Parts: sequence; structure tokens; C-alpha cells
Amino acid sequence: MTAFASDLDDATTRFDRNEPQLNVSTGPDDERDTTTPAAIVESMRAVPLAGGLQPAGREQLTTSLVANTTGDATIAEATTIAVRRLVGQ
Repeated sequence: MTAFASDLDDATTRFDRNEPQLNVSTGPDDERDTTTPAAIVESMRAVPLAGGLQPAGREQLTTSLVANTTGDATIAEATTIAVRRLVGQ
């Protein structure tokens, strides 16, 4: 996964371990399995929109995202909050 993130030009995000081991930290200097908000958002944008997937994979992901309605209210609320912050309300 770290190599995949790197292929998306994400030099920050690291996927070093699998569940449940990734939930164990040795302290604040443990850089395993870390990212930043900006890095993960950019990687999440790149996967479906900026060539992070081959066309067939992009189509499958898009179809799944459009068909999934379980998070509609949460996404709508988060979007509204983000837009209000952007316009200073």
C-alpha cells in the first residue's frame, strides 16, 4: 500500500502493518501507518480522478460510490460544513 501511495505522489502516507497490529503504537515518534489530513485527501482524490486507477477499476469504484447511499446524510453534512468554512460563514 505504501508503494501505491507513492505512485500517487504521496510521500507522507505509510501503510506498514495490517489490522490489528497497526493500532499499536510505540509512542509519538512512531511513524508507521501514518499520514496527514492533506496527504490522505489528495490521495483519495487521485485514486478516482487523477489516474490512480485503470479505467475499469475507476468505473467499478465510481459505480460502487454512486450506488452506496448509507453515508448520504453524513457526507451532505460534512460538505455543508466545509463549504461554509470556505466562504467564511
